[in-house]
Amino acid sequence: MEKRDVTIIIPSYNRGHLLRKTVPTYLQERVAKIVLVDDCSSDDTTEVVEELRKEYPAIEYVRQPRNMRQTVAKNRGMEQVDTEWVYFGDDDSILVPGTISELYETAVKYCVDIVGARALYMRVGEDRLPLDEAMARHFRETDDVKDIVDVAEIKANFSLYISTPVKVPFCQACLLCRTEIAKKVGFDPNYIGNAYREETDFIIGCAKNGATVYYNAKGCQFNLPTNLATGGARGKSVWKYKWYMVRNNWYFLRKNYDFLKTEYHLKSNKYWVQLKFISGFFIRPLKRLFK
Repeated sequence: MEKRDVTIIIPSYNRGHLLRKTVPTYLQERVAKIVLVDDCSSDDTTEVVEELRKEYPAIEYVRQPRNMRQTVAKNRGMEQVDTEWVYFGDDDSILVPGTISELYETAVKYCVDIVGARALYMRVGEDRLPLDEAMARHFRETDDVKDIVDVAEIKANFSLYISTPVKVPFCQACLLCRTEIAKKVGFDPNYIGNAYREETDFIIGCAKNGATVYYNAKGCQFNLPTNLATGGARGKSVWKYKWYMVRNNWYFLRKNYDFLKTEYHLKSNKYWVQLKFISGFFIRPLKRLFK
């Protein structure tokens, strides 16, 4: 019999219109169950999930009593995990077939605790294309891991394809993790609003506890275009969303700067790094506005 030793956790908020398209893609080889944590949605999420559960009994549904954001939802989901491995998915993303097996085999072969997948973002209209064709439009390859992530230079691009699994300091949010260390570290609820940087903080926290992280670009999670992915944590105010990103980045640096500088030779001081992010979120859009 096929061994099913992976649990999928998907936090969700007001994405009932997407769940029929996204959730079934996570039911892949080795997956025992999906724990969908509804963060007190105000749309038809409950009804949609109940319909899905009739067709896919492996879906477990947990509803939060009030909206407590992604970090709390993921921690709640981990309470339901009794498998050796856990994968953190998204309610607005399609998991490309074969991804779980690719990540699992990498974890076993290299004896590592976390394996991240490639993360792609559909452009408007690409959701109507065959999956292979849409992915081909985003294909960019490299043979240098520093093109993918270089902490010293403060850059990361997890949309790049590299032919072999590589060791990285951290990966994108779509990742397979050993359950034991995931439960030990947990997600920090101090990331507010859109919870920007929560996943990076989680992975760095695992690294502080001895975890090794790999990236396997043959696994892939494909995010739906923004015109479809309404709801969720993004909300209506773009500037408020960006403010959350700046604030959470500041909190992340305050918490992890010394570790990043020691372990990964971060060149810049934390204040310059924060200024770099602030300029990216606010100053550049203003320059474009007044051109």
